[in-house]
Amino acid sequence: MKKLFVLVFLICFGFVSGGCDDSSSECNTCSSSYTWVVHYTGAGTGTGGNWGMYAQCCGNNGASDDFYSYFNGDTTTMTCMSCLSGAYSYHYNHGNGYVNGLTCYYGASTCDNNGGSDGAYCLLSQNKRCVSGTGCVACANHFAAYTDHGGCYSSCATNDNDKCETGYICYNGNASCYLSAEGSPCDDEDSDCLSGSYCYDATDTCYDGSLGDSCETSAQCDSGRVCSSNVCADVPVTNIISVNGVSSFASINGIE
Repeated sequence: MKKLFVLVFLICFGFVSGGCDDSSSECNTCSSSYTWVVHYTGAGTGTGGNWGMYAQCCGNNGASDDFYSYFNGDTTTMTCMSCLSGAYSYHYNHGNGYVNGLTCYYGASTCDNNGGSDGAYCLLSQNKRCVSGTGCVACANHFAAYTDHGGCYSSCATNDNDKCETGYICYNGNASCYLSAEGSPCDDEDSDCLSGSYCYDATDTCYDGSLGDSCETSAQCDSGRVCSSNVCADVPVTNIISVNGVSSFASINGIE
């Protein structure tokens, strides 16, 4: 009876042929609490820890079961199956250009007995793309990144300001992004210019109504200035004439 018990013990704990580590079915037969860790082969796969000594049934060797197996290690989401001191766990680790919200996991993910980890990461912004192995890279020429941050826009058209970096506008004249500022190009729309500025249609240029700025109406010029000959100018100098206590203005340069 004692010999039979020893034989059953050796078989269940994988020390002789027919033990728990021989197959998935044997592992489950030994105990429903054990987990068979699959050995994947091909690109992006691997094993480690005590795999060669105690694999592949996790739990039958107690604290000696320290190994792992993974697949899709060459993609953005690795699947890692780990066995730490006989306790099994399953993990999805991200890297190689994986984007979650504004987090870019650009480094390679890892797998180990304890589940491994995500790859190195950086924080994205509206004008940055996520590059595997590199990090968060700013888009060229002030363009914005795609919504998935996998690349950048390289041209734009009228009302395509969302394809430009924040604070920049798209000028359809050459499909490029420009800083929205005094003197920057615009597509005949005041919305292409900074708040309080306007787009002068004749030259598709943003102005804020300062002295000497091009204009179409006096309403575009600063308070106290008028649009004269399509240029913002100071209000003409006048003489104040008082007649019977009532003040009136008399122009001295022909403009009233």
